[in-house]
Amino acid sequence: MLPLLFLLLRLFAVSDYDWHTAFAVVNTLNPKDGIAIFVGTVMADSVVAGVVPAVLLPLSAAQLVRARESHGPQGTWLVVALLVAAAVAYTITNHAWWLPVSAVVITVVLGVLGGLVGWAGRSASWCRGSGWSRW
Repeated sequence: MLPLLFLLLRLFAVSDYDWHTAFAVVNTLNPKDGIAIFVGTVMADSVVAGVVPAVLLPLSAAQLVRARESHGPQGTWLVVALLVAAAVAYTITNHAWWLPVSAVVITVVLGVLGGLVGWAGRSASWCRGSGWSRW
């Protein structure tokens, strides 16, 4: 339901909220065009287009590290490579030096949080194994 609402709102925004123009445009759209419309909408706003790779790059890199540690599927490297290329292109084009800095900060925050979660899990398993769980 949410993607349909997004497409409808985007359609009206493109047609300048004119019902007749929106109806003419909707006849040319295919339901499979939703991804292209979403990507075009994101790329139209320069700030949002920079925030997306700044957030997705550390998340994808963390997923890649997790997949390597658990010997899981290794297909995430392609996503990381594409996000790195997008981040470099965006940084050079828009002189947005905040993007690599924010990606590094998000990566560090994820690493610290992941370390804390791992420490808490190890502590909990130690407590269970040492008899602390009887209390």
